[in-house]
Amino acid sequence: MYNFGLTLTKVSILLQYLRITIDPPVKKTCHAFIVFAFLNCFQTFITGIFSCYPIEKFWDDRILGGCVNKPALWYANAAINIIQDVTLIVLPIFVLRKLVLPRREEISLVLVLGLGGL
Repeated sequence: MYNFGLTLTKVSILLQYLRITIDPPVKKTCHAFIVFAFLNCFQTFITGIFSCYPIEKFWDDRILGGCVNKPALWYANAAINIIQDVTLIVLPIFVLRKLVLPRREEISLVLVLGLGGL
């Protein structure tokens, strides 16, 4: 459930960026990251279930079978999530760059929207 919640949070932030932006390349980027977030959620869900065979071996090492390298899988998933988070922090710069605002307000908005990635 954690990954579903995390994905929905990221998608809601990206949908907010889509409402604000008027720049077509930024809109395409937001759409691409929404698709990527859902694909990553699906990948994480599937690899979480099927990382061991039989599935019960994930909880009980006494069962005969095998598992993928769990720490490597967890680190890979963490790296993907960190990349998504950094993207959510940087994307407001591109979302707000075409708005005509005083410099101070623009910087404040970038900081506030960038906090969504944290």
